[in-house]
Amino acid sequence: MENSIYANTEHHSPAETTPAATNIIRYTAAQLRALGEKCAGRPPPPTTIYSIFAYEFMRKTEAEKLFRGHMFDLAGTQEQASTNESRFWEMEDQIAGLRKQLMSKDVEDRLATSNMRYHILQTKNLQQDRRVEGHGKRLAELEAKLSDVAEMKMQAELDTLNAKVTAYKTDIDMLFQERDSLADQLDEASKRIAKLENTIRLLTVKSFVPGEMWSDE
Repeated sequence: MENSIYANTEHHSPAETTPAATNIIRYTAAQLRALGEKCAGRPPPPTTIYSIFAYEFMRKTEAEKLFRGHMFDLAGTQEQASTNESRFWEMEDQIAGLRKQLMSKDVEDRLATSNMRYHILQTKNLQQDRRVEGHGKRLAELEAKLSDVAEMKMQAELDTLNAKVTAYKTDIDMLFQERDSLADQLDEASKRIAKLENTIRLLTVKSFVPGEMWSDE
């Protein structure tokens, strides 16, 4: 590692040294150590002290410049960071606004879709109501027809029953007539039997009486 100091050559005396003759001499660490050993028993020359103070002044000046530069850079960095933070929060606000807009747009789209589905379902519901109403009318017509058919069936059954009753009455009348006819026939047969019995009785009596008794007859 090399170090730089402002110094004259050790061959020049202080009287001979002028500012124009001052040169920058670079010494290595070994050379500086050797110089230190040589100068250990005597004070350093004024040019060396001047060079040391000049070097320290220059180092402090450079360090101060470097510090100020770093502070300036740090201030700029902080300002840039503050600006970036402000821009970041602005972008966050913009993103939040965009997110709200997207959510609002999504909600509007979903609302529009829901309204469309609602109208479709309402239309289908109206169609179903009309179909139910139509089925209700047809059911009422069928019930009326069924009632008419039932009445017609009952009327037909009643007519059939009346016809059967009439037929039964006719059969009963015929039976009564037959009974009366049989009764008449029985009465007539009874009369004929009685007459025949009477005739037989007379004939029997006549067979035991002389013929002259029957001459007048």
